[in-house]
Amino acid sequence: MIELGLVIATSLLFVLPAAAVGGKRLAAQWQAQREAARNQLERARQRREEADRAERDRIDTLWREHPDLGGLTEYLRFIHLRRGQLDRDRAEAHADFEQRKGDVDALAEDRGGERVPSGQRVLVLAALVLFVIVFCLGIALDYLIFRGLHPGMVLLPLGLACLAVFGIMTGSVIFLGVGRHKLLPAASSQYVRWTIRLFGLMLAAGVALYMTTIAPYRSAAAGQTHIDNELSILQNAQSSTPATPQIVIAQDQQAVAQARASLREAQQVDQLSAATLAFLEIPLTEGAVLGAELLIFDLARRRREQARQVVRQAEGDTAAAEAQFANDLMGVLVARGHDETVVPRIMRRMRRLEAAWTGQPVPADGLPPGPGGADPGGGPGSGGGAGPGGGPGPGGGPGPGGEAGPRGGAGPRGRERPGAPADGGAVTVIDPAGGPSDLVPVTRLAPEEHDQTQ
Repeated sequence: MIELGLVIATSLLFVLPAAAVGGKRLAAQWQAQREAARNQLERARQRREEADRAERDRIDTLWREHPDLGGLTEYLRFIHLRRGQLDRDRAEAHADFEQRKGDVDALAEDRGGERVPSGQRVLVLAALVLFVIVFCLGIALDYLIFRGLHPGMVLLPLGLACLAVFGIMTGSVIFLGVGRHKLLPAASSQYVRWTIRLFGLMLAAGVALYMTTIAPYRSAAAGQTHIDNELSILQNAQSSTPATPQIVIAQDQQAVAQARASLREAQQVDQLSAATLAFLEIPLTEGAVLGAELLIFDLARRRREQARQVVRQAEGDTAAAEAQFANDLMGVLVARGHDETVVPRIMRRMRRLEAAWTGQPVPADGLPPGPGGADPGGGPGSGGGAGPGGGPGPGGGPGPGGEAGPRGGAGPRGRERPGAPADGGAVTVIDPAGGPSDLVPVTRLAPEEHDQTQ
């Protein structure tokens, strides 16, 4: 045991100092690596800050010395990010309004004008309400009539009742509205028109007469059962032993006569009800059709007014966006010592760019002299205008190569992209490295719209 303790002690004497020295060396290496990484991040941050500062200075110099180029760039961005979508929304609103207006005009032409007298409106709407009531009562009564003809069934009597009611409706519409509803071509002769109208009258009147004729079947089953019960009582009284008193037999006979009279009255009421409902349905159907057409016409006019409101809203949004852009642009220009005389130069550059991009002759009026004016040639290229490919790209925004030439402000690093600041309130000129510039808050865009255009 003493020898083992000496060995362990000797081992610890040499191992512990070596482990301490190695751990200290490893900790020093880790500290050096962390310090190097921290220094590298600090240098990268400083480079970004210097690049952002240089970019802001470049943009500020561009706006101070070449405001027409800066304004042209922001105007192109405004068209691409804001006014383009607003113009599309306005075009869709106008198209929808024209369609709704065409629908109303077509209906008004059929009706002879948009104006609907109050008396006619009340009359046709009342006819529509009465028709709904008569229609429901007719379906119910016809169902009971056909169920008397076909006892024990449900769907067959219901189907026949619907056919009867719709037959009267079809015939009345053909008879009363063949000309008003344009059911025949305009070139149809008078003979054809009268023949079709006569067919409609025969159809409606025939179905109505048929339903009036078979109406007694509604009460036949119940009335006959009651009569049979009374007859059975009378026969039992007549054949009973001992014989039933004559006064009782007379009362039974009177009960049978009353049952038969009640059946006849019920059948007469059924016929009268069926005839009344059927012949009321003929004129009310035409009134209901006119009432439905009036409701459809009112609905079409309401949809047209809604479409008109959408058009006004779209036009208002466009005007508000343009006013906001003009206000922000003037704020940027005034903050850099310019006035409203720069705006005509921006618009002249815009016209020249549009003409060059579309292949049309460049306007003869040149840009005004001075800072940011046109170089010799004045068109897109290296002389202060938009650089190669700097015209509007697909969708109306700056093209893929939208940096200005050597004398026009933004150089190769001056590429402009849409981006959102931290608060999501404006789209500004952005360095390719990704740092937003807070010097040019001109084109405004909501954060969710920015995400779509990014």
